[in-house]
Amino acid sequence: MLIILALIIVFHVTSAVLLFISTIQNAWWVGNNFTTDIWQACLNTTTVTECIEIDNTTPYFQALQTVQATMIMSTTLCCIGLFSFVFQLFRLKKGQRFVLTAVIQFCHAFLS
Repeated sequence: MLIILALIIVFHVTSAVLLFISTIQNAWWVGNNFTTDIWQACLNTTTVTECIEIDNTTPYFQALQTVQATMIMSTTLCCIGLFSFVFQLFRLKKGQRFVLTAVIQFCHAFLS
């Protein structure tokens, strides 16, 4: 049972770290002279790199805004799921179920 609990905690932490990295990383798409992520687009020339924030003038802005919201919600729910799991692990009596954690993880999996 201790091994299962350790694997669940490792899974939660790994998921949170990967979500933070993928949300913050600044190079989702890389080309010869550009890099783009969900927050900004950068054009690389031989002398200077110019970065432009993604705003409502950007093509497909609503789709990118949806991806931004989904990534933030998924990361938030993953962290809340980890904290609720640890909280319920030490607060629930033996034999009770992790219903709150299960609901949060279901919402997290639905968003991911």
